[in-house]
Amino acid sequence: MAKEDFDNLMPIGDCLKKMAEKTPEAPAIEFPHQQWRLNYREWYDLSLRLANALTLKGVGKGDRVALLSESREEWLIVQMASALAGA
Repeated sequence: MAKEDFDNLMPIGDCLKKMAEKTPEAPAIEFPHQQWRLNYREWYDLSLRLANALTLKGVGKGDRVALLSESREEWLIVQMASALAGA
């Protein structure tokens, strides 16, 4: 892809915010074997809360966030929160 192809791309955190505004109750994440699911509003709200906490701890643009964990559904929240914090 050429550089011009990337000029109009939206950051992933902005994509989630847009989906939360447009279709807040639509299913976003589902792990049926663990009976765990979130809609777009819930995913955005949880991610934004964690992003704010990360920001208060000094995480910002360009920083890296590491997560040492078993494979868990909450990883998706941490990933999105890191993006929303600018990391």
